[in-house]
Amino acid sequence: MTILTHNFRLLALAASLSLGLGSTAFAASTTVLYDQDFENPNAFIGSRRSDVDAQKVNVNYGNQPAGFTFGNTFTVETINVTDSTNPGGDRQFNSIGGYTGDLAQSGDFVIGMLSTAQDDLLGLTFDVTGFDFLNVQIDLTNLDLECCGAPFHSGSFDTTPDFQFSLFDGQGTGGIGGGTLLDRKVFSPDASARHVIDFSTFTFGLDAKDTTDGLVTLQIDLLSGGYAAFDNLRIAASDTEGNVGVVPLPAAAWFLLAGIGMLAGLRRHAV
Repeated sequence: MTILTHNFRLLALAASLSLGLGSTAFAASTTVLYDQDFENPNAFIGSRRSDVDAQKVNVNYGNQPAGFTFGNTFTVETINVTDSTNPGGDRQFNSIGGYTGDLAQSGDFVIGMLSTAQDDLLGLTFDVTGFDFLNVQIDLTNLDLECCGAPFHSGSFDTTPDFQFSLFDGQGTGGIGGGTLLDRKVFSPDASARHVIDFSTFTFGLDAKDTTDGLVTLQIDLLSGGYAAFDNLRIAASDTEGNVGVVPLPAAAWFLLAGIGMLAGLRRHAV
């Protein structure tokens, strides 16, 4: 074994140990509580048209994971935006080819909410004992239906909806919160036409330090826009605001990896 090869292996081992220790230290302060792309509804049933299901969200996504349930006011629809459940059948915006836009990001299903006609609310309760923040990552988009009383947009169809995320202490009535408000934020995705999915991804933290027993409820409420949708919801408890469990490489690791690359190059030239 040449000295160069020996040094290369030692440096590679050091880098591996450094990455492992760095990742462990970083991940230890964050616990992923919920990760849902809404691609596997339990019992999707289209109402009126094949691609809209107005059943309670728990019918389609309760017990994902086991024991998990939603608080739900009114309906909150599951929308099959690719028409995969009934290809070629009657569907939303069928005359213009159905929903378009970020279909690779949405997959087959998104979750739609009303702000008018009915004030849809969705609640999710978590135990954040020992952590300072409930962190959220979510894809938001303007959207509408072509059934069920739609259009729900007023004025221009290129609407910018406002989603409100409230963190309440405890579970509240019906699991949608409503007790002591711990934190609240509002986010607005870009405007788009009624049938166009144009996701804006938001990652943020809600301050949970003042919870009394560790139980907190995240309430999702569409404040304005008439109708809109969300997808790809990831939630984590963390000591770091905004950390949803994606572990970056520590800065020192990049230097080690760069050194490994240089040694690999020297080794190739030495052979």
